[in-house]
Amino acid sequence: MNTHERACSVSLLFLVLSFMPRTVLPATESDQPPFLDEHTYTILTAVHENMDKEDYASALEKLDKLLSGETIKPYDMAIVQQTRGYVLNTLGKHREAVQAFISALGENSLPEEVTHHLHYLTAQLLIYTESYKEGLQYLDEWFRNEPDPDAEAHMLAASACYQTGNFSEMIPHVETAIGKTGQPQQGWYEILLAGYYETSAFEQAAGLLETMIKRYPDKGDYWLQLTGAYQRLKQEKRALAVSELAHAKGILNNDDILQLARNYLYMQMPYRAARLLQDELEKGNMEKTKETLELLANSWLLARETGNALITLSEVAEKSNDANIYFRLGQLSIEMERWTQAVLSLKSAFKAGLINNVEEAYLLLGIAAFHINDRLLSIKAFNIAMASSEVGEKAKWWWGYLYRSDNS
Repeated sequence: MNTHERACSVSLLFLVLSFMPRTVLPATESDQPPFLDEHTYTILTAVHENMDKEDYASALEKLDKLLSGETIKPYDMAIVQQTRGYVLNTLGKHREAVQAFISALGENSLPEEVTHHLHYLTAQLLIYTESYKEGLQYLDEWFRNEPDPDAEAHMLAASACYQTGNFSEMIPHVETAIGKTGQPQQGWYEILLAGYYETSAFEQAAGLLETMIKRYPDKGDYWLQLTGAYQRLKQEKRALAVSELAHAKGILNNDDILQLARNYLYMQMPYRAARLLQDELEKGNMEKTKETLELLANSWLLARETGNALITLSEVAEKSNDANIYFRLGQLSIEMERWTQAVLSLKSAFKAGLINNVEEAYLLLGIAAFHINDRLLSIKAFNIAMASSEVGEKAKWWWGYLYRSDNS
């Protein structure tokens, strides 16, 4: 029996024993409190003796036999069903137990205090057996008559609201529960955070996450969620600051570091992005994957660190044997007037496979070959490029320039 079941069982047993009279008196006057008939009282006394001995099967048998016999008055019926519910719950028959409690309440004859408490226990069992909407109905009735509900009651309601997707009603329950205790459980914060996200209350989510980080500073997910909340609120600088703090604490994993680098690029800080990636790669904290190296190369390019970009792109090309990476390497080599490297890179691009900008690649190959005085390669490349509608005019100009140079 788990903690929840033990709590229900103890509470129910207390109620049954408290309101089962020890003597039998005639209930002839309307203002008298209700009393059990002598026969019912005798059976229930025997039932409790069985319960004291943990002989619940015999107790249940006596109760079922009593119910199958002659008609009994509403108060007796309510007490019998209440007792039967306790026995069934102790036996782990929770769905049958809750139906017994509902039957007891349906007699409308139990004392007010018992009825009130039984509403709560019925709600507990209904929610425990995943009858969330019905459980909430009994719990709402209990809330209406409870002057000071405790934090646990609000969290019971919150759990049922969560399961039914009723986040707008769930949120006030969790907020109240947290406010009623000085040491809220970590899970309470998390269920409230889920409610804020589901209702797009990102400002409240950000504020809650700040509190959660103060309480649980080593919980990496909270830092990342706070970054995401600030991004949704278009507070990019705050989001970036939180990511930087998380990185400084060593919380970020490989993917998170890549995202931080992308955030730097988004915030037009390419040098920071490049330095971050370079440092992590040098420390061995990140693998030299194609994705990581391409991001590093792009960061160096945007930071106008073309030398570093060229080195990184060369590494990407060797690792991936990607025709288009070789093409980019050829482009960059031409920009830096490294003609021999440009020729080698562009030849590797053609060898590696299909190039997206194949006509431009031939034009660039012709230009690079011209600058290293490889006339035959240059002419061949320009002849192919001249057939292109996109770069044909440029290729013709370079073809003409090549022949003018030969005759000068």
